[in-house]
Amino acid sequence: MTEEGYVTRVYPRMRGERKRPTGKPITWNGVPLNTFTIKNPVKGEAEVTLAPPVVSRAGLLGIQSVAKDRRYVVDRIQFNPQKRTMTIQATPY
Repeated sequence: MTEEGYVTRVYPRMRGERKRPTGKPITWNGVPLNTFTIKNPVKGEAEVTLAPPVVSRAGLLGIQSVAKDRRYVVDRIQFNPQKRTMTIQATPY
């Protein structure tokens, strides 16, 4: 408290998108190719169906909790044509 009254260091919030911190990148190994579907090639949107044994049940719950209000952005996909699998590295935004 000062002689003029209470002083605060809180700044007003501006309208628009709030900046979300990016999450920690995650890697899924051994994802079967048949679980990958391109949804909108113009926008670069695709969908991957993850299930055990690629991701544990606990891991799926974590992914679902993040995906409620965020999206995973794929940083890298590496294909293994002999095993018909892929490795995906993604970051939640």
